[in-house]
Amino acid sequence: MNRVAKILSDLKRYFVFLLLLAAGLLLVLSAGPGASGSPGSTAEPTADYLVLVSLDACRPDYFDLASLPNLTLLFSSGTVYSGAWVCSLESNTPPGHTEMSTGTFPRHNGIVGFGWINSETHEVFRPTTLEAINAGAMDRIVADSGVPTLAALIKSRWPAGRVAAVSAEKYYAAQGLGVGPSDFILYSETVTINGVKTLVPAALLGHEPGSQVMADPRLRLPDAAPGDSNVFAVRAALALFESYKPRALLLNLPDTDISGHLTGGIVAPDTMRQVMIATDNALGELVAAYRAEGLLSRTLWVVTADHGMIPNSINIDQDSLRTIARSLGIKQAIGVPYTYLDDPSLADELAEKIAQAHVPGITGAYAKCKAGPTWAYFPAPTTQAALPEDLNRAYMELLSSCVGPIGPDLVLTTQENALPWSGETAPRPNSHGSHGPLTWGDQHIPLALAGPGVRAGLRSDFPARLVDVAPTIARLMGLSIKGMDGLVLADALVIPSYGEVKLQEAASLVFMPLRQALIKASAK
Repeated sequence: MNRVAKILSDLKRYFVFLLLLAAGLLLVLSAGPGASGSPGSTAEPTADYLVLVSLDACRPDYFDLASLPNLTLLFSSGTVYSGAWVCSLESNTPPGHTEMSTGTFPRHNGIVGFGWINSETHEVFRPTTLEAINAGAMDRIVADSGVPTLAALIKSRWPAGRVAAVSAEKYYAAQGLGVGPSDFILYSETVTINGVKTLVPAALLGHEPGSQVMADPRLRLPDAAPGDSNVFAVRAALALFESYKPRALLLNLPDTDISGHLTGGIVAPDTMRQVMIATDNALGELVAAYRAEGLLSRTLWVVTADHGMIPNSINIDQDSLRTIARSLGIKQAIGVPYTYLDDPSLADELAEKIAQAHVPGITGAYAKCKAGPTWAYFPAPTTQAALPEDLNRAYMELLSSCVGPIGPDLVLTTQENALPWSGETAPRPNSHGSHGPLTWGDQHIPLALAGPGVRAGLRSDFPARLVDVAPTIARLMGLSIKGMDGLVLADALVIPSYGEVKLQEAASLVFMPLRQALIKASAK
């Protein structure tokens, strides 16, 4: 069988199960007007305001580390998805927040990671630096892709309504949330005041609020304890709310990620407990402000994360991967989980050599290849033979999120809690954390919704994905979901349409087994 025929054969085998989802879509389309996920004719509550909170790199088990009364009250008054996941590569900040705000995968919105290489044009893109973002690079990529954005949808319904995106250190997360016609995009800079490292407000060019926000004394916050960055971001959001009452307030709280990287996250419960308590207290102030203004009952609250966090319980020796690459004349370092190769034509052979080497911590290797006009990922033969079919399908689904010319050439799958290192001495196990690999700890995220039109007290096991956040928000605010890859989470709605229910049922048949395969692999 020639190379093109093999790729097409693999594609047919690994994606035939997606016909189930297509069948569900046909049910939606045949169900008549109002069944496609947009609000139907039945009178139902819709939200006038939105607060979207992304707890960066937050694992769901962080919520068990401490008493969190404000988040607990919010969760109990709405719907919680216990098995929500990213369902995408890469589990990282820029793509995660862009998926959250557009309801689309990187293959459509154009944001794959912090940087990437186009396999067809060989152009290198690094649109997530502060200089590039201020020049409009990240926003322009999303605009050129033609995908919808929450900011544009909100403006379409409330032309005079304000949209604000906020972070602390992570200006690229704020930009990811605020792609489109957002009014304000705030982040923090770090300066030294009287010998103390202090967070102060800054704004992306063209997205500056008035001086009453930028000079607010509450936004001069010492960065001294775990959780302080999250407190800064919430206080910045509070200052924007008091001055502008934005229709949409989109928050990235970065300290769950920052502290997780420094400590390993879940293996450092004392540190993460401090982060979560500080976060809960700050969010309680924001909730109280909405209540005081009489807007709490008109506001949709969404709490989620862009990805998870894993400790380095297993250290993957990247130097051994480099040695394998050198045997093929490849001089560059090989990353985990993915690499853009100087010579992409070697991806197939390199994937198989790595799979055959059985490097500790590495479970499989996938190569990107082109068959006519179509790009595809497929497993190295040794990987295909070794992995359970359901796990292979799960990996293929995650890889499909970025398939195309801007997707990486080589992707390596790993054991749970396995992270790369390079050098003479391996780091002490469980001494730091990271994210990116295609494992359950990286993929598993919290997701909760509360507010008008949301069912109260429901705990759902549906495998909700990050791309489902935006269409569900749009549905609950009476906005269009056209052009989104995600679906409306019908079981969270007080009054779902017949089509929404059937589409979610069809999606459950597809994604439940894939999620379960990742969970099962994480236990090994």
